[in-house]
Parts: sequence; structure tokens; C-alpha cells
Amino acid sequence: MGLRNFTVDNLKVKIPKKFKKSLKRRFDLKKIEYESHGGRKLYFIKGKCELCLKYFFRCENRCASCPFERFGNEKVVGCAKWIEKVIGKPYFSISHIDVNWWEKNNEKAQKQIKELKRKAKKLIQWV
Repeated sequence: MGLRNFTVDNLKVKIPKKFKKSLKRRFDLKKIEYESHGGRKLYFIKGKCELCLKYFFRCENRCASCPFERFGNEKVVGCAKWIEKVIGKPYFSISHIDVNWWEKNNEKAQKQIKELKRKAKKLIQWV
């Protein structure tokens, strides 16, 4: 399925309930921290991605069976591509250990995270 063909209906994802708490924590704007790097601030929200721990690292660094797998390709993991389709090109980055962004993108990144959380409520079904 090409990226242009994604609609709201086919962006819906079923995720096991056991991952809900950790995924909410990963995008909790009340948990923002920062560290300085050469005079620039890197903001981040600590939180391991339990989906990565379950699917990516246990499947030889592939997203096999991850609920977001169908959105990815050989260059971009499915969750990152899903986020892009939901909110547009993000001003933040995701990794298996955190969500982060540079100070210059702070306002835009936080706004996008709020938008992502709002839209995810309609797109994610906890099963």
C-alpha cells in the first residue's frame, strides 16, 4: 500500500492493553527533561518503548508482528512512518529509549505531541 493511499480508517491500529501505560508515558509532556550539548538544549521524555522491546529486539532487529509493522519499509520503522502520516513530518525523534527534540523545535514539537496524543485516541484501539 503506497503512502498516498493511507486514510484515517487504515491508520487505525490495534495494540495490546499491556502496552498502554508505557506508550502514554513516552509522550507525557509533564515528564520533559533536557541536557545541554554544546550550548544547545536537547529536550527528551525518557521511556523505553515496550513495543520495541517485545517485537524489534526479539526479532533480530525487525518489527515483525509489531502493530505498526505494516506502515514501515526497509528504511523507516512502522511507528515513525505512522506518526508522520498522522501529524506530518515531526519536529521530534523517537527511539527505543526516548522521544527527543532540539530546543529550536521545542514549541512545535510539544504542539505536535499534543496533536498526536489527541489523534491517537481515535486511531489506537486497545485490545
